[in-house]
Amino acid sequence: MYDSEIKSEKFTLILKDEFIHDIKPFIDEYPSLYSDIQIFLDNVFYLYAVTLKKYNHEKYPCVHREGCRELWKCRKLACTTYRGSGGSTKFRMMLFFYREENVLELVEFYQKGKQDKENKKRIKQLYDITY
Repeated sequence: MYDSEIKSEKFTLILKDEFIHDIKPFIDEYPSLYSDIQIFLDNVFYLYAVTLKKYNHEKYPCVHREGCRELWKCRKLACTTYRGSGGSTKFRMMLFFYREENVLELVEFYQKGKQDKENKKRIKQLYDITY
């Protein structure tokens, strides 16, 4: 398998194979998920990470910074096809933001309740960092 690359409005998105594997089980049930994530990244994430440089927002904190590479945890992503809670979900996403290149590397996707926390072991193996 190879990582997928997508050009979004404001970023180059790299979907790691692990991310694709994580999100696949949710796509049938929530078909708008990919487009909802792109909208989130181009609008909400761009506002907090690029425009405001707000590293400690409660829903979207930057949990690790190393030079121009930043690891962000995105909580409560909205999904238009998610029923029962006004679009607010328990979905979580881990991503690396390479500020100089304007590249987002989507690393992990999970739903709170099915998985309590991000897979720190995976992130350490892929990127050799501990946070």
